[in-house]
Amino acid sequence: MAIPLRFSPPKTSKQKIRLGEIDTPERGQQWGKRAKQALSTLAFGKTARVEQQDVDRYGRIVGRVYVDGLDVNAEMVRQGHAWVYRRYVRDRSLLDLEKRAKEAERGLWGLSEAKQVKPWEWRRGKRQTRQSDSDTVPADAQCGTKRYCSRWRTVLRPASI
Repeated sequence: MAIPLRFSPPKTSKQKIRLGEIDTPERGQQWGKRAKQALSTLAFGKTARVEQQDVDRYGRIVGRVYVDGLDVNAEMVRQGHAWVYRRYVRDRSLLDLEKRAKEAERGLWGLSEAKQVKPWEWRRGKRQTRQSDSDTVPADAQCGTKRYCSRWRTVLRPASI
C-alpha cells in the first residue's frame, strides 16, 4: 500500500511511498479499507522521515516510514493490518510482531483463516482471472482466427503461451 506523505526537510514535497518489508490487504480485499484507514491515521498528511530501501517499478520510493519517531511499517504489523512480506524482509523483528498480532487475533488476524488471504496471493489470483478472461473469445466476434480484432477489447494469446 502506498500513501502520500510530506517529507521532513530537505525534501518538502508530497510523494507516494511504498511501505517496505510489509504488504497490506488491497482495496477490494477483506480488511483492505480498514488497513488503509489505519495507515491514514498513522501517517496521512503528516511530516515523515523515510529510510529509502529501493524504488519500485512504478517509480515509488520503497522504505521504512517514521512519523514522530514511530516506525509506521512496524506499527501496521503490530496492529494486525499488514503481513510481513517475507520475500523482502530485512528486519526480522517484524516477524515477531506479526506472530504476536496473530496470537492476539488483532486486526485481520481476527478474521477466519479463509479470509486471511495474503495480498500477493490475492493479486496473483486477480491476474490469473484477468488472463483467463482475456483468452475468451466472444461468440459474436466474427473475426475468425485473427489474433487482433477491433471487436475485441483484449488481445488473443495463443494457447501455447
